[in-house]
Amino acid sequence: MININEKIEIPLSKKKLFLLLLSSIGLIGSSVWIIFIRGLNIVQNPINNSYEIIDFDIFYIIVGLIGIIFFGICDVFVIKSLLKKEMGLVIDCYGITDNTSGISIGHIPWENIIEINRMNISKQKMVIIIVSNPKEYINRQTNPISRKAAEANYRMYGSPIFISSNTLKCDFIKLNTVLHEEFEKYKNNINY
Repeated sequence: MININEKIEIPLSKKKLFLLLLSSIGLIGSSVWIIFIRGLNIVQNPINNSYEIIDFDIFYIIVGLIGIIFFGICDVFVIKSLLKKEMGLVIDCYGITDNTSGISIGHIPWENIIEINRMNISKQKMVIIIVSNPKEYINRQTNPISRKAAEANYRMYGSPIFISSNTLKCDFIKLNTVLHEEFEKYKNNINY
């Protein structure tokens, strides 16, 4: 028998989010360094003591700008996550509610979940949630950047829904185990 009052809540880890924010800020600094040190050849004019650009390398300037934009967007998502009041992940008899990242999907009913898999993407362990209606979850994204990220995830991996332990107060093994156990427990006993 399913207990409708049973709920597993995993909070966001403010410590992990703060470390992600610091890392991202450092990478923005590195991107600025790439532009000014590698991309621009700046010399001091001895006559009027001003600085002039005498040469530039467009490749390094573009790489630096891409880094600033990408990590700047990451910072916005991390700051939004730091300010969130809701739980990072909630699992109950109705499904999974994902608030773990800037492209979080929100509530995913058990009836929409086909399977839950483990995946490594660029040496990062993720849980991928395969759903029967992926376009619905892509369309939930109101932010254009988040929507593009969800579409890219769907094209490359077959699902727009990924959950990582990087922002949660738990490790990946616990996250993966809990999601699989609850999926098995509730999938065949769903009662709306």
